[in-house]
Amino acid sequence: MNKIVFSFILCLLQISIVAQDFDVNALRKINVQRNKNLDKAFLQITDANNYVNFGTAGGFITLGLVKKNKELTKQGLLLFSTQITAAIFTQSLKHIIKRDRPYDQHPFLDPYLKESGYSMPSGHTSAAFANAAAISYLYPKWYVVAPAFTYASLVGYSRMHLGVHYPTDVIAGAALGVGSFYLTKFLWKKLFLKKIENKKF
Repeated sequence: MNKIVFSFILCLLQISIVAQDFDVNALRKINVQRNKNLDKAFLQITDANNYVNFGTAGGFITLGLVKKNKELTKQGLLLFSTQITAAIFTQSLKHIIKRDRPYDQHPFLDPYLKESGYSMPSGHTSAAFANAAAISYLYPKWYVVAPAFTYASLVGYSRMHLGVHYPTDVIAGAALGVGSFYLTKFLWKKLFLKKIENKKF
């Protein structure tokens, strides 16, 4: 596990260095040349992210408890655990990589807002993709999978549109989010579900 984490960190560091020209050029097109009429819409998508992710988990848990449905409650706890895992890894990697926000390095950018903290990986994106991966695993139907990943992709794009993340921050966040779900599922099987028959886990 330590080797996997170290390799992932090393890969992110290499990407942030090698892909710098791509990052800057792509972000210039997305942010500087953006349609500013969409600023408020993308800001709402960004701001709603935590409410959507934790609200989904909370809704499953609440509904499961009210209906006394252990399956729904476990699914909600899995969703919640996935968010916590994604948050822990995201914040840890931010402080290891310590990549500055794009507008701190490139004054030609036109950020709609400025945020504290480091840039890589994108926390909003990792949370959104963690939630999308978990929901899609639990309910593998196209009408669940497509909206879940469409919303996650919009969250990622909103971070670039608003000028607070590089494209590679978003790509890394998406990979980290999906990886966080599979790690959480693996740990659930090992630690909590050894004696529980449940095909969903």
